[in-house]
Amino acid sequence: MPHPQTIQEICATLEKQGLPDLAKRIAYFASNENLGDGDVPVTTESALGFWEFFNAVESDGRGGMTCSSEGWLCGSWDFPDDRGVTLWFVDSQKVMFAAKGVDGEFLISTEDEVTVSRETVTGKLVEAGLFYWRPKSPVSKNSYPGTMSPDTAGIGT
Repeated sequence: MPHPQTIQEICATLEKQGLPDLAKRIAYFASNENLGDGDVPVTTESALGFWEFFNAVESDGRGGMTCSSEGWLCGSWDFPDDRGVTLWFVDSQKVMFAAKGVDGEFLISTEDEVTVSRETVTGKLVEAGLFYWRPKSPVSKNSYPGTMSPDTAGIGT
């Protein structure tokens, strides 16, 4: 699948992935509908950063999305045990973020930088157990992704 370059291509790709509601939400933020004074629609660079993140990881958290007045997509994930993550996709490579653990303390220090590399934050969120890497290629329907049975492997015979 080719890498999307525009918001329309991102939305079309999400539709093909079976995520029409997410595609509609991003398209809405890209429109001029309901903008306040001084607000701008989501930027292509922000949407590309979100798309890269979304396609790299999965989460068991309940997700939500908003758009900042600067045109940055903002994704939030809440977990039943009170953990939470919020990411502002400043552009395709930089994010601002907040992540809190079960104890309510903020997780993942980034040396007090305002924006950080999306790739760095993604890795740290995976390390913290808030997200996990999405498989690079789908598992074949004809194979079971598990440990081989000792009987099948001939172990002990």
